[in-house]
Amino acid sequence: MIMSSADNLLQIINDILDFSKIEAGKIDLEIIGFNIEIMCEEICGLMAMKASEKGLELLYRFQPDAPRHVEGDPGRIRQVLANLINNAIKFTESGHVFVDITATKVNEGQITYCFAVQDTGIGIPEEKTQHLFDKFTQADSSTTRIYGGTGLGLTISKELAQMMGGSVGVESILGVGSTFYVSIVLAENGQADVEPTLSKEFDLNGARVLSVDNNEIARTIIEDILIPRGVEVVSANSGLDALGVLASGSQFDAVIADYLMPGMTGEEFGSKVLANKSTHPLPVLIVTTAPKKGDRKRLEAAGFSGYLSKPLGPNMLRKCVALLVEAKNTGQTIPFITQYTLKETEATDGLKNANSIKFANARIMLVEDNMINQLVAKTMLEQYGCHITPAGNGKEAVELFNRQKFDLIFMDCQMPVMDGFEATKAIRETEVKETLGKTIIVAFTANAMKGDDLACKAAGMDGYITKPVKSSDLEKVLLTWMPNNKINRQ
Repeated sequence: MIMSSADNLLQIINDILDFSKIEAGKIDLEIIGFNIEIMCEEICGLMAMKASEKGLELLYRFQPDAPRHVEGDPGRIRQVLANLINNAIKFTESGHVFVDITATKVNEGQITYCFAVQDTGIGIPEEKTQHLFDKFTQADSSTTRIYGGTGLGLTISKELAQMMGGSVGVESILGVGSTFYVSIVLAENGQADVEPTLSKEFDLNGARVLSVDNNEIARTIIEDILIPRGVEVVSANSGLDALGVLASGSQFDAVIADYLMPGMTGEEFGSKVLANKSTHPLPVLIVTTAPKKGDRKRLEAAGFSGYLSKPLGPNMLRKCVALLVEAKNTGQTIPFITQYTLKETEATDGLKNANSIKFANARIMLVEDNMINQLVAKTMLEQYGCHITPAGNGKEAVELFNRQKFDLIFMDCQMPVMDGFEATKAIRETEVKETLGKTIIVAFTANAMKGDDLACKAAGMDGYITKPVKSSDLEKVLLTWMPNNKINRQ
């Protein structure tokens, strides 16, 4: 109760602070490169538990051919999208919430993204929709008493969308549901939109998948994700229809079945498939909106191949299907698939990549005052064979620089005693005074706000990466700045 009340109070304070910043013109947008598809997938994943608690189906679709690598403010986009999804869940008692993201190129280098969040909730009277985006406004006074909130979320979303060159809108039918729209304009990052690599680079072209779900939107999402990769998807709206498809002699490489279907559940359908000698080798994946304790153990014991929670993100579904199809075609036995095993596979792949590239005798100073951050970054860098010398603040970093030679310095910006900007200036002054060669300094910061790149450059830094730091970011820096004679590809 205390945590719930504290979270509600924190949300109110954040809304009011954000609104006051907007009115004062004090909000600056962060401009960094990021993958918008992964960001949206992560938000939907975070919201899935809240939807599940209400028995709602949270569905997510990202336009398959939409550019993924863009430049903008991921934090503010995340805030807007999370607000829309949270509202949809809050005002919906049964049915689904569908997040549909589309993109249109408006001119060279500029893309308009539209986030449409559709729900089957209480709906809004037509005469009330025009005031929804006004500050401190909800559909009626009773709404605040029943559902809570400040009435600022949509106002803030509107202001942020307009700051990003976009707009907001709503369509609603009382008692049927609502669809809220937010559009924003983002710059293309310039990074090639290469399709993510699947498990062991397995080619899905020519694979056949049977998709079973009573929700038409859910079936369409699976088709949109798999068909562009060369997968033939056959859809059925019930377990009975799906059994008819299999009985006709159609051959498939995998089956994806929703758990909560009327008439025949996904588990009942899958059990019939596994019990049939003619279809027994066929891997069956169960997907669900409301996972329950004990489901995994029971399904695994029954012979199912995996169990995933909705919403199904494109990357997750493609990797999962690749594992299933590959295992069937090669006769391999694979572990039972869950969200956690897929993440473990990604982590293992990342570790294998780190093990394939080493930086022999690379000497790196890691300047970071937070001991947890320092330990995490140190562990990541040591996987690449780097020798790490830690420093707790800028003053220690300058003293270490005066005693030792380093190939590269990762420098946190905000630290006690002496911050990273001061330390970098002191190091550059020492290099000039003692005619030393230049040491590469890369900022290690959680505040990649607009103008921070100029501040880093003005201090004499060569670049920056943002927290939380990823192994791929560190690897990119090492490959860019380390001498060729210290790079060892295995």
